Amino acid sequence: MLALLLACAHTLPPALEAPPPSAPSPGPVRVVQPVVADVVLFGDELRPVAEAAAAFLTDQGWQALPFDEPDRLLALAAEGRRASTGELCSVPYVGDYLLAHSLPDHAEAAVRVYCDGDCTLTLGVTAPPSATGRGVEWARWQAPLPGPPTVQAMVEAMASLSVPPPPEGIGGLLGGSGTRVESQGVLVRDVEPSGPWGELSARAALQAVDLDACWVDWRRDFWSNPVLLELSAQGQVSRCASRYPHRLPEPAHVCACEVLEQASFPPGEPGRRVRFEAHPYQPTPVEPGGRRVAVSAEQVSARVPGFAWAATGLPEHRMAACLASAAGAASFEGSIAYQLDPSGAPLSWQVDWPGWVDAQALACLEPLLAQARFGCSQTGEPGEAVVVLRVSLWE
Repeated sequence: MLALLLACAHTLPPALEAPPPSAPSPGPVRVVQPVVADVVLFGDELRPVAEAAAAFLTDQGWQALPFDEPDRLLALAAEGRRASTGELCSVPYVGDYLLAHSLPDHAEAAVRVYCDGDCTLTLGVTAPPSATGRGVEWARWQAPLPGPPTVQAMVEAMASLSVPPPPEGIGGLLGGSGTRVESQGVLVRDVEPSGPWGELSARAALQAVDLDACWVDWRRDFWSNPVLLELSAQGQVSRCASRYPHRLPEPAHVCACEVLEQASFPPGEPGRRVRFEAHPYQPTPVEPGGRRVAVSAEQVSARVPGFAWAATGLPEHRMAACLASAAGAASFEGSIAYQLDPSGAPLSWQVDWPGWVDAQALACLEPLLAQARFGCSQTGEPGEAVVVLRVSLWE
């Protein structure tokens, strides 16, 4: 399975104000699998587009990674193993972290489609994880699409790719703002049906499915979880998958598919599809003075290669609830220094809390800090990681 980098209908393309800088020279590259908004296609259906992109890059002098290599690395990770040693690892990686750490010198090539009346396909290459300015676009080509963004049209457009002139603007993007439907605990939003299934009927059918239990223990409270569904004529789910096939399935996503597969949807024409996003949702904690409290945690460094946020990270929302109970709470920025065992589990940690964090808040926070999980050491050695912790309060 190829890695995936999505330019969805609700994000702006990067660095369109000026031509991209040139790559130092063509080198190793991995093609990330495209997904096109408003056309609900599963990952395997889009593989021909990625293969055509790899062939184009090879003609340009790049060394495209064999498609089987990401499969091999992800299969090891799915078994909970270190990519470099094959040893068992107790903490599984998120797939994109795994590939970035296992293939640090490979640039990433992504296919994107933008539409403003007419559609344009863009193929961009960004700097690899090991390069200074990771993610900076090194090269870009584009080609017009003669009609709707079908797989065949995207494959054929690769033959006419060329370096674009400096853009004057991007116009509208393919897709719309979507519709939000709030359930108790999980926000179902951006419902995009495809085929003979109207938005209103798709929205109503999804609203009736209770997905809350699948995210009850979800630690990253506001991560997006896009899901693709296909229905049979009888209204049963014939296929359920993540929009991001390179990411290892989270327990929450597996649970959601199991719930959806047991649900009954209105009968109709076979092949109806829908894409929607499930967001774990909880009210923002409020401190005694009436201000809302939010916590964000971001890893900034690791001493041993391979240690990076795993699938769980820190339970930021629950940490905010702990801090909201303290009198005199104020915004601050600090750090958490973790000592890690080879599997990425914390052995110990140190935080310099401000004085207003009282004993009750600390007692609430300590077991939550222990829940942080990182990917495995690629060398099998213990190590350390530093996480930036930001606490924000606002009216």
